[in-house]
Amino acid sequence: MPNVGAASSNIAVDRREPRGALVSRIYVTSCVVCAFGCSSGTESGAVLDSRVVEMKVDLRIGSVSGAEETQFGRITALALDDDGSVYVGDGQNYEVRKFDRNGQFLVSFAARGEGPGEIGDLSGLAILEDRQVAIVDRPRRRISLFDSSAGEYLGQWETPNQWLTSSRHLIASRLGGGAYLGLAPQMSLDGTPVSWPRPVFVSVDAHGNLLDTIWAPERYVEQCGTRSSHAVRSGFFEDLRVRYAPKVVWTISSLGELFIGCPKELRFDVISEGRSVVSSETVPLEPVPIPADEMTWFLSEIESNRGLAEQLARINAVETDPVRQLLRYDYPDSKAAYKTITVAQDGRVWVQLSQPSIESAAPDGSIYWQNQMGGAFEVFGRSGAHIGRATLPADVWIDPDTPSGVAAVITNSHFWAVTLDSLSVQSVTRFTISWPTGESGG
Repeated sequence: MPNVGAASSNIAVDRREPRGALVSRIYVTSCVVCAFGCSSGTESGAVLDSRVVEMKVDLRIGSVSGAEETQFGRITALALDDDGSVYVGDGQNYEVRKFDRNGQFLVSFAARGEGPGEIGDLSGLAILEDRQVAIVDRPRRRISLFDSSAGEYLGQWETPNQWLTSSRHLIASRLGGGAYLGLAPQMSLDGTPVSWPRPVFVSVDAHGNLLDTIWAPERYVEQCGTRSSHAVRSGFFEDLRVRYAPKVVWTISSLGELFIGCPKELRFDVISEGRSVVSSETVPLEPVPIPADEMTWFLSEIESNRGLAEQLARINAVETDPVRQLLRYDYPDSKAAYKTITVAQDGRVWVQLSQPSIESAAPDGSIYWQNQMGGAFEVFGRSGAHIGRATLPADVWIDPDTPSGVAAVITNSHFWAVTLDSLSVQSVTRFTISWPTGESGG
């Protein structure tokens, strides 16, 4: 194990652009079998032809009135080690809890505070190659490191002020030691705005020293935009005003491959560490429509926020249509094709489809809209060839926005995720995966 110690390592981030990319498209049709039915249960956007990847619940960790360690406040991160133990980051209780492969509690890490081994936020989590637990603490601008067996604090990596910003898949273990830190900076290190705020990963070694910087090419945010780019243009948090706009989706593998796409259609690109680009197959989907009643509800939510509505109206004073004054562009008629990209430990790529919305009533009688329970993933192989669809059981709910920022952790045989029941009680759920014939080898 590297001698991290209590001393901090500073990450100095450069701003090198990606080198010229060699683009090659993959159109592999042998892996798409047309004769199979899509899937049963609640779906999100019916696929035209797909094989079925079966998923069955075999373990749940989480309760309302059980053992204290199984009562979660707000799960914000998940990770899995080579032994099959699962690590659950609870952002409300400021700790990580470790459970063995049978769901038995083992040990916890961290506590709330500002000192060594204490955290003020838990926005990312990874198990590094040397079996250290790395916890992202965004407000403190540092990564705290713990021994995965005993929970002993080992040290920390520090990051520059402007760079540890909110982002999904914020940290990933790096093959060969160290980690990739996912960032979405709005400002450069000298304080000037980035021309196109866009995702970037920095590669660091086991001591937190910078190895490389991997920027997402500008063309992706030019096509689609990101949370950061929308916020810079409007001055407001993007999701408050463009709830349905497709936004760049991205993650990274332990090999340093950047998986990125604009979810206007179901496809994505893979940018290797050498900067070559390979495109996945494009899977045809029927769009998920946005109900008119949901649109009316959302506009009323914006209009009820007087300060936001007035400021947006001033920004768009030349517009006379009230909808365009608020939004600066027309709403799409349907949702983005997908919400998240997750790279499994076996190299397969799981793309979480957008779900239809349902109208719900809050305890106070007010009405709101949310994604319906169930849902589905389209699964691709390492080459970008489409494998098939995995559909969730109808009684569980994996909502990429509630809780925010939690990605699934997937092996060849199991799928771990944060799920919600009909009462929105959180659990960490393990599904057993059954692959179509010929796909069990990974």
